[in-house]
Amino acid sequence: MATDQLALLVSIASVLIASLALGWNVYRDVVLKPTILVRVAVVTIIHESLSERPQYVNITATNHGPGPVTASSMVARNAPIWRRILRKVKYAYITPDYANPHSGRIPTKLEVGDKVELMLPYDQECLLGHPFTHVGITDFFGRTHWSTRRAFRKARSTWEKDFARKA
Repeated sequence: MATDQLALLVSIASVLIASLALGWNVYRDVVLKPTILVRVAVVTIIHESLSERPQYVNITATNHGPGPVTASSMVARNAPIWRRILRKVKYAYITPDYANPHSGRIPTKLEVGDKVELMLPYDQECLLGHPFTHVGITDFFGRTHWSTRRAFRKARSTWEKDFARKA
């Protein structure tokens, strides 16, 4: 193989490696964004110093990476399949319970693997008593990370067992 052919092969290989590196950097920095896993459940706080066992609606947000993200607000939506087809999805903003010492605070910056637990009151008029299908956390980039419908339905069935028969 002549030196000019070898130089051409080395140049082509270096261009391929450089384009792969450029493509990965663009994907990592522009396309790949952090994701937040959102869970919702009805929880009971059990502690020896508490005479009663208070219950709360717990919304947990865990950062699954690849970088830090700031959770800015809680939202809910009513989006059954027929509302999505007709494009009539309804949204609601959830005000955090800042008086609750057990609840986390938002906005909060979440590094990879960090989580924030937001406690809301669990009573007759709580979030689960309204016709919502999802609950989510919004980040500073305007993306909303939703909980699964299954988790929300499970929390709602717990609420129905506790409060629907009292109404």
